[in-house]
Amino acid sequence: MSKKKTENVSVFALGGVGEIGKNMYVVELDDDIFVIDAGLMFPGDEMLGIDIVIPDITYLKENKDRIRAIFITHGHEDHIGGLSYVLRDLKHVPVYGTKLTLGLIELKLKEAGLLKEVDLRLIDAKTKLTIADHFITFFRVNHSIPDCVGVCIQTSQGAIVHTGDFKFDYTPVDGKQSDFNKLAAIGQRGVLCLLSDSTNAERPGQTGSESLVGTELNDVIYQPKAASSSPRSLRTCTVYNKCSRQPRRTTVKWPSSAVAWSISLKWHRSSITFVSNRRHSSSFHK
Repeated sequence: MSKKKTENVSVFALGGVGEIGKNMYVVELDDDIFVIDAGLMFPGDEMLGIDIVIPDITYLKENKDRIRAIFITHGHEDHIGGLSYVLRDLKHVPVYGTKLTLGLIELKLKEAGLLKEVDLRLIDAKTKLTIADHFITFFRVNHSIPDCVGVCIQTSQGAIVHTGDFKFDYTPVDGKQSDFNKLAAIGQRGVLCLLSDSTNAERPGQTGSESLVGTELNDVIYQPKAASSSPRSLRTCTVYNKCSRQPRRTTVKWPSSAVAWSISLKWHRSSITFVSNRRHSSSFHK
């Protein structure tokens, strides 16, 4: 537990509850505010003329001097897509994320003209932070995009744990399982509030491993023509790994996708050539 006596604890969502997308949680410890994720949601059929939906951050703007940090759990659009809009009003707030997540965020901030104005800070699952006398740690979780973390904010009343999006994958593509031991230790110390991903929780059974995707892709890629559409970088790398063993050319249709996927593949220490519909190709090495 935190050594600092925390009298007042408030936890509430500005998006992402009862909906897919627009994820944003606020953790308020006395006079200090921490924000977890800043996602977007794609509009429904009834939202004519609307391109994206972002959280209402009126409360954050009214209390911007109390915001100490924004933690981003992973790089999917429903967790980072609203960040470039949020930071227009909160440029002074440092943003913490893992290497891949920050790479994807930098792309968005560059497009918005905010990259040089925002304080991005690198973390990983082993990082320990003390911000305004509050102790924050992170733990690795598995998802369909790599480099994901959960957030643990210690208070004198117990831990506030945000899992991010996760599944328990015992055979992950990158070989890095969730931090089961660290999760057990957090539980033993005492949890005041658990904010857990619950997508598809009402369905019986267990979510399959990402490594199973490669097996299914083999059948597709061996066919005379193959096509795939997925923004998930682990699956992107699986596609390229399978295609590299066949006489196949892989094409990324949209330039923006090519750039985003290149960041993912650089994270995976891959070398690949992208060909977009603007006849632009790039090769990335690391």
